[in-house]
Amino acid sequence: MDPAPASYSVPGSARLHGAYSHPLLRDWQCEHAVDLCLTDRLIYPIFVTEQTEGEPVRISGLPGQSRWPCGSALVEHLRVLCNKGLRAVIVFGVPSDDETKDAVGTYADHTEGPTILCIKLLRKEFPALLVVADVCLCEYTDHGHCGILEEDGSLHNAKSCERISAVATAYAAAGAHVIAPSDMMDGRIGAIRASLESNGLLEKTSVMSYAAKFASCLYGPFREAANSAPSFGDRRCYQLPPGSRALALRALERDVKEGADIVMVKPGGPYADIVRDAAALGRPVAAYQVSGEAAMLVAAARDGAFGTYPRNCRHVIPLCSLSCDEKIPLARRSNVLQDANTPLDVSSYCSARCFHYKPAGLRSRKRIGLSRRATQGRGVQLQHCVQDKRLRGTV
Repeated sequence: MDPAPASYSVPGSARLHGAYSHPLLRDWQCEHAVDLCLTDRLIYPIFVTEQTEGEPVRISGLPGQSRWPCGSALVEHLRVLCNKGLRAVIVFGVPSDDETKDAVGTYADHTEGPTILCIKLLRKEFPALLVVADVCLCEYTDHGHCGILEEDGSLHNAKSCERISAVATAYAAAGAHVIAPSDMMDGRIGAIRASLESNGLLEKTSVMSYAAKFASCLYGPFREAANSAPSFGDRRCYQLPPGSRALALRALERDVKEGADIVMVKPGGPYADIVRDAAALGRPVAAYQVSGEAAMLVAAARDGAFGTYPRNCRHVIPLCSLSCDEKIPLARRSNVLQDANTPLDVSSYCSARCFHYKPAGLRSRKRIGLSRRATQGRGVQLQHCVQDKRLRGTV
């Protein structure tokens, strides 16, 4: 008598295939990947509109960055970078017409909206490129907040999670390899994974959580770039209070339990201690060097503090030494990148996210070209700057 086949449903949080469904994701998941270079850890940000023709519009707060139409200009711009080693991008949709905005961010997952159009374009033109989709409602709501609001202006967390998970699922269905919710709603990682599972997308989609995202004035240039500043109030009720290490650890642990494949600390530089804490949770860690940090570097270079802009990405290396795996740069593309025969200049990624988790005692310094003494020195230097930067980084 043949035994009856057993039926077992794998819980969503126990499904791991999405975490390594792309070659670059597999590299990021390897604790001892000695062959990763710095460009393998960088994610290039692109701001896109729903227009398919026209010229890019320069963003004054982010030197070297532009809002791109989803067309040939963007393709040619990225082709140069991909030929020099770029392996990942993150997409930020920016509606060109404020008339498309409403209270629930309807345009966020519209089939003709900027993010979905861009994801499809990138998957068609760059099959090997890892496509990360930022998921938030602030660019698409008429009030500029990251979720659905109650009548009194406060956040409705449950409705916000439902809406965020619907948008995330639409991006995954369009072809995004990684979904990156940046809204900071409680429980949205679990809601997103449940939605992906019910739509048959969980096995091929990774979830990168903005888990420890602190309230900060350093986001100012980005909000200009994404046209996402709130029309009233601020975001301190759902972004973490500056200096709240215990709360950040709770947020990181919560998102890991809900199934986040990658966890992020934002801003990265001022919270280097949180980056180190996050590395102990057994997930790749992303450190977001935000637009304000990038603006400070550019301004200091212009004032002669560095002599010239730091072209060997020394501002990125300390975060890598703290167990990060990837960095997502937000700011400038240096002129040297315009020459297709010139190697990729990693200093063009001046606002960045770093990924690569290293358990305590297993961190490799040799693979980023630093001696143990040099790495420790830079790490200590970052730690001494943490409290001072936090005081200046509150909303």
